[in-house]
Amino acid sequence: MSSETTDARRHLASVVTATAASMEEILATARLRAAGSVEEFLERDYGCMGRALGVYRDMLAGVGCATRRQAEDAWGRCYANRDVRESVDDLLEVEGAWNAFLHDVDDRARRRSNDGGGDGGGGGVEVGDPAPGDARLRDAGTRAEVALADYLGGAAVVVVLLRHFA
Repeated sequence: MSSETTDARRHLASVVTATAASMEEILATARLRAAGSVEEFLERDYGCMGRALGVYRDMLAGVGCATRRQAEDAWGRCYANRDVRESVDDLLEVEGAWNAFLHDVDDRARRRSNDGGGDGGGGGVEVGDPAPGDARLRDAGTRAEVALADYLGGAAVVVVLLRHFA
C-alpha cells in the first residue's frame, strides 16, 4: 500500500473521528438542556443542536465530498482499514444516539401535549399532506413567529423544517 493511500485513509479516519466527537459534544449539551422542561428546551434551547450543520459541512469539506452519499462511498472503499472502520462506527453510533434523543424529545412533548400541558396542537401534518399555510414557524434568525405562507408566498427560498421541534 502506498504512503499516499495510507495518508488518505488516516486523514479520512481523523476527519470522521473529529465529526463524531463534535456530534457527541453537541448531543451532551442538548441532553443537559432538555433534562428539565421539554417545553423550555423546545422554546429556547434547541438551537444548540444547530451546530451540527456546520460540523457536517466541515466533515464533507474535509473529506473532499459534496454529499453525505459521496462521503459514505469514500469510507466504504476504505472500510477494511481498522481506523476508518472504527471512526465510521463511532459516527454511526452517535447518530443513532442523536436519533434516540430526538425521539425521546418528541415523545415527551407529545405526552405533555396529550396531558394538557402543551398547546394541544396534536394532529399534525402527515407525509403527502399539503403544507398548511397558516402553520406558525419560528424564524431561527430573528426568533419571530411567522406563518408558513409568509415564507412561501414570495421569492424562491430555502426553508428547513425541523420535524422534531414542530
